[in-house]
Amino acid sequence: MNRFEPSKTMIRQRQTERPVVQASATHLPFPDDSFDAGLAILTIHHWGDHVKGLDELARVARGRLVILTWDPAFSRFWLIDDYFPDVAEIDRQIMPSIEDISKVLGGGRDPKSSNSS
Repeated sequence: MNRFEPSKTMIRQRQTERPVVQASATHLPFPDDSFDAGLAILTIHHWGDHVKGLDELARVARGRLVILTWDPAFSRFWLIDDYFPDVAEIDRQIMPSIEDISKVLGGGRDPKSSNSS
C-alpha cells in the first residue's frame, strides 16, 4: 500500500512510521498500472481538479477503483446537520456528484446500483 499527501506539514504531523510519498492526486508519481487497485476515501472534494485526479487514480490502478465519498445531492444526514452544518454547506458546493464521478470513470450504469449483469 502506498500513501500520498501533498502537504509537507501534514507529512511531518503523521503519527505513524508508515512511508508516505509527497504528491498530489492530480500528479501521481507512479507508472501506469502500478497498483492492483486504487482507493480514495473522503478526499475527492479536496482535489483541485477532480477529473484529473480520478484520471490519475485510474491510470495507476490495474484493477478496481474504490471511492468512498459523499453525495451532495443526498438529503440531509443528521450527523452532518447537527454537528457540522457549515462544513456541509461548503462541501455541497465543491463536492462532485456521483454522476460526475461515474462519467469521468466511464461508468455506464447507475453508480448507486449494486446489481451487476
